[in-house]
Amino acid sequence: MLAAVTQTCWALEYASEELKNDKEIVLAAVTQTCWALRYASEELKNDKEFMLAAVTTDGLALEYVSEELKNDKEFMLAAVKQDVLALRFASEELKNDKEFMLAAVKQNVRALIHAPEELNNDKEFMLAAVTTDCWALRYASEKLNNDKEIVLAAVTQNYWVLEYASEELKNDKDIVLAAVKQDVLALRFASEELKNDKEFMLAAVTQKHWALRYAPEELKNDKDIMLAAVKQDSYALEYASEELKNDKEFMLAAVAQNGLALEYASEELKNNPIIKIAAMHHSLGFALQHPEILATGVGLLVSVGVAALGMTLGEAPEVVLAATATVGLVLSSAGFFAVKSSMRDYTPERARENEPNEDLLFLQ
Repeated sequence: MLAAVTQTCWALEYASEELKNDKEIVLAAVTQTCWALRYASEELKNDKEFMLAAVTTDGLALEYVSEELKNDKEFMLAAVKQDVLALRFASEELKNDKEFMLAAVKQNVRALIHAPEELNNDKEFMLAAVTTDCWALRYASEKLNNDKEIVLAAVTQNYWVLEYASEELKNDKDIVLAAVKQDVLALRFASEELKNDKEFMLAAVTQKHWALRYAPEELKNDKDIMLAAVKQDSYALEYASEELKNDKEFMLAAVAQNGLALEYASEELKNNPIIKIAAMHHSLGFALQHPEILATGVGLLVSVGVAALGMTLGEAPEVVLAATATVGLVLSSAGFFAVKSSMRDYTPERARENEPNEDLLFLQ
């Protein structure tokens, strides 16, 4: 008979009652298809060890398990561990058991597919479920998807579950910022109203500068927001409006925060000596990466210093102080030889070309 059921499971139908109670023969038949269990003895269908072996072979084998085992927590959890679909066959009593269902969720969050509506609408249960696995929010009732405490507990674990929050909570600053803290991609689920809210987007770019990817064009032209982003990373200027990239005041402030921001300035401002100096002043790394700017900056600052020192303190003391302080900083940062090289190129004509500029005062 073992050889027969190995070839075709339907042979079990014609086996003796004794063989229908033989674990080895019936399991060999079940390996072919779980439907063979319809011919197994009632004793085997109520045998935990045997039925777990059958379920391991085919999760649908639970269709033929005894009612007693369908209500057995230990057995059903073991079955769910093998295949979450096993919950289809759990008793209604077990499906309504909070402790059992939470244990099932811990093994596989998709267990909630088979939870009754009452549980998916039970705040205490769902809060415990999303704490166990944030993806439980996907199965929460509409009412609980609008519960701030539950949604916050979920999005602080994984930003993606913000997708399952109510539209109202997708417009909630606390919720969305908590999700953005996990990953800026959470902004794809934020309401358009929030994306257009300056205060919110300022908070978002302060956390992650990539939030600018989701900002409307109007906010990409906002100096406060762009400077907050640049403070995080100079690459944020990639999203700045062309108008800002060509705004001298803005670019001075930007390079003052991060010298590498100069890379995104307009061609006109990239060649502006004042902005070049500001970039070098606030990023030695930038200066060393761009020796041509370093040389220009050092030469220009020495020129400014020479010209400024030619004035009397009574006429423009703040200019003299700014110039001498700046020259001192460059000398210490760039090194003596860079300045020495620059000084060889110094001429009176160059001094006149680079007379003190009040824009340099921001370097103090």
